[in-house]
This record gives sequence, C-alpha cells and structure tokens, in this order.
Amino acid sequence: MLAKILMIGSAGAFALIGIAALFLPGEIAGKLMLPRKAELTIQLMSAGLLAMATLNYIGRNASYGGIYGKPIMLANFMFGMISCNALISAQLTYHFDWLIWLMILMLALYTIGFAKLIFFPAQLESRQDTP
Repeated sequence: MLAKILMIGSAGAFALIGIAALFLPGEIAGKLMLPRKAELTIQLMSAGLLAMATLNYIGRNASYGGIYGKPIMLANFMFGMISCNALISAQLTYHFDWLIWLMILMLALYTIGFAKLIFFPAQLESRQDTP
C-alpha cells in the first residue's frame, strides 16, 4: 500500500513541478534570483522530473515486494537522495526562499519512504488454496 501511495503521490508532484519548470523557466529563475542563463538548466531539470513522473505513474500498479520492483524503487531512492543533497547544498550556499526548504522536506520524506520499501520490505502473504 505504501508503494502505491508513494508512486501516485510522487508522480503527481513531479508532473506538476516538471510542467511548471518546462513552461515557466523564466519565472522560476526570477523567483530564485538566478540569471537568465539558468532557464535552460531549469528546463533540463524538468525533463528529469517528467521522466520520473512517467515512470512512477506507469509503475503504480506493479508488485514491489520482490526482485522485479527493485530497479524502480532504487531509481526513485537515488533520485530523491541526489536531489535532496543538491538542494541542501544550494540552500546553504545561496540562501534561497523558504520554498526550497519545503521541497527538501518533501524529497526527504519521499526518499525515506522508498528507503523503507527497499531496506525493510513487507512480508508477502503466502496463499494457500484450501477446499
């Protein structure tokens, strides 16, 4: 159940942020006080976000208890870890708006959720056909 909630929630959040970053890079750069040259970087970031949103939406009904769900869970875990570390480093260096702290918190919770799925998998229920 946790996997489905994480997949649907992250797909929606990544899609919204990715679409905003794709079509409004100038406004995002202005809000973060970045130079106009950062618009291309913001649009490239949106490509990664939209790719993760697509992966999570398509994989929302998959079974994540065994070995076949590990690549998707590891991709989400690594995306969260790397994004969270990069945002913390940028926030401590450049002192952006409070919205970055909110994004860091959301990514940290997302990463913790996938860490729980990877390192503490739920026991699969065994089916016994009884007459």
